[in-house]
Amino acid sequence: MRKKIVISIGIFVALVMLLFFLKSTIFRYALNQKVQSIEQKYDLHIRYSGLRITGLSNVLVDSLYILHRSSNTSVTLTSIYAKVSIPHLLKLKTKPKGIPANKNYVDSDSLPYMYGKALLLNRLNSMAISLSKSVYNLYTNSSISCASLFLEYGKNERIHVSAGKFESIRGNFSSNFIVSSINGNDHFFVKSKVNPENHSAIFSVNFQNSYTLPLIESELGTCVGMDSLNFHVKGASLKNRGMHLKLQSKFYGLHIQSGRLAESTVFIDSLGFSLSSRHSAQAIAVDSASHASFNQITIPFCLTSTVGNSPQVTLNVSDHIFAARNIFESIPKGLFKSVEEMEVDGNVSFALNLNIDFNQPDSLKIFAKLTPKNFRIIQYGKIDFRELNENFTYKICLNDTTTKEIVIDTLNPNFCPLNRISQHIINSVIISEDGGFFIHKGFDSEAFSYAISRNIKDKKLARGGSTITMQLVKNLYLNRSKNIARKAEEALIVWLIESQRLVSKERMLEIYFNIIDWGPNIHGVTEAAQFYFQKKPIDIDLNEAIFLASIIPRPSYFTSYFNSNLELRKYMPEYFQNLSSIMLLRRMISEEEFESLDASVELKGESKQMLELQKIAN
Repeated sequence: MRKKIVISIGIFVALVMLLFFLKSTIFRYALNQKVQSIEQKYDLHIRYSGLRITGLSNVLVDSLYILHRSSNTSVTLTSIYAKVSIPHLLKLKTKPKGIPANKNYVDSDSLPYMYGKALLLNRLNSMAISLSKSVYNLYTNSSISCASLFLEYGKNERIHVSAGKFESIRGNFSSNFIVSSINGNDHFFVKSKVNPENHSAIFSVNFQNSYTLPLIESELGTCVGMDSLNFHVKGASLKNRGMHLKLQSKFYGLHIQSGRLAESTVFIDSLGFSLSSRHSAQAIAVDSASHASFNQITIPFCLTSTVGNSPQVTLNVSDHIFAARNIFESIPKGLFKSVEEMEVDGNVSFALNLNIDFNQPDSLKIFAKLTPKNFRIIQYGKIDFRELNENFTYKICLNDTTTKEIVIDTLNPNFCPLNRISQHIINSVIISEDGGFFIHKGFDSEAFSYAISRNIKDKKLARGGSTITMQLVKNLYLNRSKNIARKAEEALIVWLIESQRLVSKERMLEIYFNIIDWGPNIHGVTEAAQFYFQKKPIDIDLNEAIFLASIIPRPSYFTSYFNSNLELRKYMPEYFQNLSSIMLLRRMISEEEFESLDASVELKGESKQMLELQKIAN
């Protein structure tokens, strides 16, 4: 019996010694097997320079490099010190008991490559289930102490993350971080829960102070910050390698500073979305259970998008009724100054349909409709738009300085009532600028679709599809900035004026003709008729009227329309022909007038002198 005990002890000691001397080989074999499995499963490339084991269960991995092949994003960890379980090691398993990490680097020079790419969302979605399982399996009932982590982006910019103890109990994670960047130090606290059974993960992040995202600011020139955010993702695999994904996210205390969005910082109390989507390698389909929220309003929508060589997007918002008060109270403070303090009642319904093939921007089709439902204005804000029906003074400003004042009143000798303007001028300008002026309610969907398609082609916000009502609103109440907020405020004012019939079409047209920019410090039809032809507006003929309409888009460059002989350039007859053909079709002119049109004008007075001086100078 004693002999058996001695033999058993000897065998045990031998096994322990064997394990001690071969522990590195055993662990390296188990680790390599695990690495190969992970590489194949998650499209990764993993390498490390060294592996050392001290004692029986302490493992040190040097220079761990991980590359996600499809997104070209890499992570480098200079060293990882882990404790492994002896029973797991005997079973050739590498599950750690704890991982204190030190001086880790995330090399993300390629991250901007992923932004804006159609496949980014698919990449993230395809990793959602596997990521939740991996994190859960790796860190269940463990703790991590991170001394520091660096995220490098751009050429000379880096984020330094200092983390406190990272605790995980049955999939519940919590930690606090200090993030140092060019913007200073920020403290934030993270809580999350990963549930591999239903493939879901919940994250909650709170910041000690409002946090500004440095990567977005550096790469996109947009400053985005927030107080806190919540994020919930749940995924399920579908047949044919597809995925059903549910995403819910909400940002609180959001602030955005971007010249493309608005002149000043935009503050949003809350912004969120809830998406129920199905994904495949070819398409993304967001079903009608999805919605976006903005402060007090929630907008349900559905969306389909194809990716690859022929990307297409279809967005649909069915007629949805909103409380008008919620819409106006959701406008960020200071963003739309013209309607601040306005009080409204009733409801509005909103519908939107958009379809575009990005390879063929001209195919863009967009329909949007905002319909009042017992809507009424209880109290006007800083501006009462009904004042346009009365006499008023229009101020022309340059760099916040008033350079000219135009009195909209019959007492002003330059003011020209609508019935004292040549019908040829009225018809030519309407056809040229807004053919449906007397039909639509301030918006021309075809012109707007064309403008958006041109902006997509030109990759800049240059065209707006403005109607005469929109031009009038811009001149009277807004500045010349080309950003989304200014365009949205313009649309809201136009909708209020047109839908509530605050000002008649005839009155709007009369104001328009008396304030419009028509040349070098030339404003209004009276000054224009005198400057170009030394006539009164009522005496302008068809040729002169079409010429006046042609220079409205670029009034300061009217001289470019003429050659050195003071004659209209060769491309102008085509413009005259096109405009007059539409006028004939609409019976605005007779056949005789159409046939007698010769596409020429004779400048007189100041405009002729300006051209002659330019000719001498050249």
